[in-house]
Amino acid sequence: MAIKRIVPLLLAAGMTLSLLSGCQPQTQQSGGGDQTPFSFEGWESGEVDFPEGQGLAAMEQVASDGDLVLYFDKQSMDFAVEDRAGGKVWYSNPLCDPDFDGSAEDSSRALVGLTVNKDGKETGYDSFNNCVETGQFSVEQIDGGVNIRMAVGQNKVITASDLPQAVEKNRFETAILAQLDEEGKAVLEKRYTLYSVNDESISERKLTSALERFPILQERDLYILNNGVPDFAAQEVKGYLDSIGYDTEEIQKDNDDNGVDLLVEELLRYDLELRLTLEEGRLAVNLDCSRLAAETDVPVTSISLLKMFGASTAEEDEGWLLLPDGSGSIQNINGENSAYPSYSIRIYGEEKAIRKEQQYSATEPSVLPVFGQKLNDSGFVAMIEEGDAIASVTTNLKGSAPFSSVYPTFQVAEAAMIDAGFADAQASSNVPMVQPVTFTGNIRVEYAFLHGEDADLGGMSRAVRERYQELGLLPVEKAEDAEVPLNIELIGSVDKESSFLGIFPVRRQEAATTFEQAREIVQALHDEGIGPVNLLYLGWCNGGLYTKQLNKIKVEKALGGADGLAALQASLESAGDRLYPRVELVTVSNLDGFNTKKMAARALGNNLSTLYSYDVATGNHYDYRIGTYVAPAALGGYVSSFLKSYDTLGVNGLNVSDIGRDLFSDMNKEAGLNRQQSLELVGEALDSLSGKDLMVSVGNAYTWPSASYITDIPLDSSRYNREQYAVPFVQMVLHGYIGYGSSPVNNSADYREALLRAVAFGAHASFRWTYASSSFLNGTYFIDNLSTDYRDWLEVAAGYYARASADLRKIGTADMVGYRQLQKDVFETVYANGVTVIANYGDGPVTVDGETVGAQDWLCKGGETA
Repeated sequence: MAIKRIVPLLLAAGMTLSLLSGCQPQTQQSGGGDQTPFSFEGWESGEVDFPEGQGLAAMEQVASDGDLVLYFDKQSMDFAVEDRAGGKVWYSNPLCDPDFDGSAEDSSRALVGLTVNKDGKETGYDSFNNCVETGQFSVEQIDGGVNIRMAVGQNKVITASDLPQAVEKNRFETAILAQLDEEGKAVLEKRYTLYSVNDESISERKLTSALERFPILQERDLYILNNGVPDFAAQEVKGYLDSIGYDTEEIQKDNDDNGVDLLVEELLRYDLELRLTLEEGRLAVNLDCSRLAAETDVPVTSISLLKMFGASTAEEDEGWLLLPDGSGSIQNINGENSAYPSYSIRIYGEEKAIRKEQQYSATEPSVLPVFGQKLNDSGFVAMIEEGDAIASVTTNLKGSAPFSSVYPTFQVAEAAMIDAGFADAQASSNVPMVQPVTFTGNIRVEYAFLHGEDADLGGMSRAVRERYQELGLLPVEKAEDAEVPLNIELIGSVDKESSFLGIFPVRRQEAATTFEQAREIVQALHDEGIGPVNLLYLGWCNGGLYTKQLNKIKVEKALGGADGLAALQASLESAGDRLYPRVELVTVSNLDGFNTKKMAARALGNNLSTLYSYDVATGNHYDYRIGTYVAPAALGGYVSSFLKSYDTLGVNGLNVSDIGRDLFSDMNKEAGLNRQQSLELVGEALDSLSGKDLMVSVGNAYTWPSASYITDIPLDSSRYNREQYAVPFVQMVLHGYIGYGSSPVNNSADYREALLRAVAFGAHASFRWTYASSSFLNGTYFIDNLSTDYRDWLEVAAGYYARASADLRKIGTADMVGYRQLQKDVFETVYANGVTVIANYGDGPVTVDGETVGAQDWLCKGGETA
């Protein structure tokens, strides 16, 4: 079915649609630094068809690469990718798909969607309704695909009232005419007339009329806009003015200076450049945001990209959508659970520069900027390669929409209601604020297409792994097939309330586990047949768990001092174990001695960024012991100072708990950075740490090139109501190349499930212990460590390790190639060497292929006995 639109008259007649795109820019970008606004001629007046459901017949082939062919409609901006090997065509939206017989909003055809923020009120624009329909774009065929320049925003017919009504003579000639080429000069000289009270060539009638309109003509000569300028001519003049940067503000200034009582309405238009190309067997989508003006009063805050690409529309479709929630999660493509609210997964976690007074529910971190879709016998996996630090992933589901799809959104500027701290309690203290430094870089997403048996989690993870190896984010060679370690976190020094002379309350460092006691614990593990041990030491320096800045290391005397640390290191090394002292490098918990003015990042509103802890029961943040985040611009120097001091200890192992977990903007009004810029500086800091045996916690993907091991890796999803179940997608990418371990299982709600999930996802288990009894932490600020006495857990650890280590040795470094649900609460993990692990998360035993798997237990099959 074709829909005809009546397009407003935008231009002079006589223009044709024989151009490559049907519309052509009047100014071209010359080089990467040219920021001249795009100006387009638009469609010729009359009717323009945007047919629906014509598929490839409405498009032309613009590129091919191996089995992939790219098609593009230069009138509607619809496109399609044909995977000839799989016999599948992936359409940019359902309305150009000939198999879609439903109805959908015109905005479904948009390749790009914008959200803009004006004084706290958000408005949306899209590249179909607010660009294609008015012809405000151009298409250039390039090597491998097409490049699209577009102006997205308000649809408005330019009239004479949008032009300067009068301009002072010298300003008109120097600031306008002198900046134009001869053609542009001729256009403006045709539409403006020079008036002077001393010019006898002007008739008395015209001069009198001009003086009535512009009394200031008595004092200065003016170029005055001619009466009756038609809309098409106004559009032409406006285009030339835009081309020299003579914008709405300049027009308003001239009107005001010359006594014109006319408010020029600002036209909200945003220039973007979208490139679609086939590269090395994948679809590369690049969006250049460099023309998004950061200083505008109405900034773009978010951009959605290819929102409907590959959408599933048929009721009989089978498959799922892959989201980067924790280890990974899937939603059923048939719309099951669509009645529950939609949600977005923020890559690398929430923006820490936005103060969050409450945390309503715990969510798993999103560490991998990847999403995907399985649709019947085909699928794709998409990798966000640039703009990942500002990205989120969202889905549409049938039931709440006519189709199911998955797509990325990019938060180019944070916006929130911020407490301004007004003294008047009855006045609203919240005011709308927008990030002072917005993202104006490049966004890049690559889509890899799969079919047959590869159109599953195994094929998707392999495509991601191979691409990450190309980019240097993952090692090409497998990790050494070493022993299976057990990760033990030991709490060292804790500040506890005491008294001076039995009268004055003070806080003193007390040892929960000394270095000598740590050696005793490790020996107890060895006696139980456990080893090697990765020993992570918490609270070992600079104020213990409540750590001060780390530019100069002071090992806690209460634990045994530097000599005790050296003896522990030697003891572990001789036994084949490893020591990883834990530090925080992008956060500072104890601000004593820390120069917050120079070193701390700022939150939105330019206040000090705050490092909160939240009450598990209420979700409220604690008002005491609020730390801060290190300004990204200061991070390099801070880490350098830390390393200089740390190197004197002679310990090569290092666990950094926050650099792979916390990513944030700096909202400093004077020298702020957006989150993508912060990521680049964090990457430089990680490079400086790469000489260490570096263990990172959580493991956001940008840490992978520097990390030798990842602990606290997410082994579950956030369990939102819309999802079907969690999948080990992150682990499928990593397994065999970078080792990884769980969070402390004795801190989880159900340690048996936590141990089971670790085995099922190919992870080494972790425990957090103290030598002192668990009650030692009572009355401290660290009561979220519930049961830490190592004596209470030694038997559990030994029993688990005896079974799990044997099974994990069978698996070795084999690729994790499959994961599927066998029945309710029962899942199977498959490895390339034939080993499978069946995990039963249910409360009762189950039978699988004639074998019984106990409640909250696992069965490892295949492979050779270790």
